[in-house]
Amino acid sequence: YNATEQPMKQAIFPQYRYPNAIHDYVVLSKLLGVQATTDKDYLSGLILKIEEIKNQCDIPKCIGDVLGHEKYDTYVKKLPQLAEEAFDDQCTAANCRYPLITDLQQILLDAWSPIKLDDKI
Repeated sequence: YNATEQPMKQAIFPQYRYPNAIHDYVVLSKLLGVQATTDKDYLSGLILKIEEIKNQCDIPKCIGDVLGHEKYDTYVKKLPQLAEEAFDDQCTAANCRYPLITDLQQILLDAWSPIKLDDKI
């Protein structure tokens, strides 16, 4: 969500003069040993590296793996409430890209299933 050069709405904090999350993700990718030539490839490599670390640490791949995929309908019904609670969380305002409630709903919906790299970059 943050890996964009043109966010629809940026946070109001003065240290965020311009979108720089992509740069930070590229730096993190390099620190984790990702080798690539483009920012998009570094972002893809970072996601793959995170998934690899999750596997090594036996961390579930997605929310559906935690709750049980058979509970999808219940989860979807609660998305508006979950998104509103996330929006109201004091940490949300500190994110470099200030999300709308609809953005948070989509993030939570995307988090239900394992990541599909081609869809996210």
